[in-house]
Amino acid sequence: MSELDVKNCLLSRAISASPGAALPDAYTWYENNKKLDASQVEVVKPTDHLWYRVFFVPNDNPKTDGAGLGAMIHFTGFFQINVAEPRTKGDFQASTEAQRIQDCFKANSYLYYNGQSVFISSCGRTEGLQDIETSDFVIAIRVYFSAYVVN
Repeated sequence: MSELDVKNCLLSRAISASPGAALPDAYTWYENNKKLDASQVEVVKPTDHLWYRVFFVPNDNPKTDGAGLGAMIHFTGFFQINVAEPRTKGDFQASTEAQRIQDCFKANSYLYYNGQSVFISSCGRTEGLQDIETSDFVIAIRVYFSAYVVN
């Protein structure tokens, strides 16, 4: 297991249809990556539809429990999903969608993926942010996690 498995565990909940948030791939940007279409042209964020941006932000100082190859490394951090609503649409649809996504990441629960377990310590949201590129209204859902992986 690795830090990448932790990221994939959280991401799988965000993109899976059941019981996940089912983020639509056509409207989802990951980290700071450009989204390219089949002909390698950059996809412009929609002006008539909700769109999403996903971030994985691990703590830069994981703790080691033990020594040697079998030692466990304790990762913490947060996984963030931004729900953006075009400025002309208001904020009701984004608020409803943010709550739906937040409900997929219950506090004090575990997620499992490919042998990796991830503990969700809390999940909350902030409203009233503005996307720096588009000036769209943004609600950020932050999922705080904790996970142990083998060294």
